[in-house]
Amino acid sequence: GIAAELDACQRALDAVGYPEDLQLLYAQTFLGPPRRQGIGIPPLVGDRMRELEACYASYGITMPEKLSVLADHLAVQLAFLSRLYFENTRAPTPGRFIGRYPGRVVPVLLADIAAAGARYALDANPYLHLVRILQIAFEFDGDGPGPASPPAAQRERNIGKTNNRRQ
Repeated sequence: GIAAELDACQRALDAVGYPEDLQLLYAQTFLGPPRRQGIGIPPLVGDRMRELEACYASYGITMPEKLSVLADHLAVQLAFLSRLYFENTRAPTPGRFIGRYPGRVVPVLLADIAAAGARYALDANPYLHLVRILQIAFEFDGDGPGPASPPAAQRERNIGKTNNRRQ
């Protein structure tokens, strides 16, 4: 059920042009003002982070200490989810993982990426289509929604607090 979004994503990528333009689009979408910390995805802390790391470890995946991306980074979660789908795994199921981790941020991502698109007048944003693919996977496979995301103002405060704890 993702063929239309894959096609739209490819058309959006084709419209972007040069790799430098994709980097600019990434920065405008995820890092641009008015946020200092990027899109307001609530970070995982404490037991939830340890649970995520244990999930990765059950597949022999550990996060290198020198890696600048944390285990709860959306890109890491999506890479792991793609591995679950590729291996057609049973435990954790892709649906269980998607409902517990990346699926919980779909509404936040869709709203924030759409807002960034309006703010910068972005005609083609492949990231929006990628999140829609995640949404389709969540609706198809998700074992129920993850924890509700807090309102935008609370997400901003949570991110600031977590960034301070991680430093």
